[in-house]
Amino acid sequence: MRPMPGSIRRLSMPDLFVQRTLRCTVGSVAVTFRILPDDAEADIEPIKGRVRKVLGKALRDLKEQPIAFGLKAIVAVAIVNDAAGGSDQLEQSLAALPGVGSVETVDVTLV
Repeated sequence: MRPMPGSIRRLSMPDLFVQRTLRCTVGSVAVTFRILPDDAEADIEPIKGRVRKVLGKALRDLKEQPIAFGLKAIVAVAIVNDAAGGSDQLEQSLAALPGVGSVETVDVTLV
């Protein structure tokens, strides 16, 4: 058996961003939701707080996206099990939040 070399080179990857450890089981999907407030002039910070609370540990990313004429959408990415209706239940929960005008599932991809 050959001995292992004494030093191992480090690999620099400046473009790699890991927010936190991601543990996924087989059959997990990343679902991207676009959430629009019910009023164009509504403050979206309270809505973002409610979205964080509803999605809980499934939430992986939450950001604002400018749409047009001062209207901003909230884009949320959540990891859920690929069970029947898993993302539909989250979409309905998000749509029921006060201040939310509409919720759209933008993307669903396997993780």
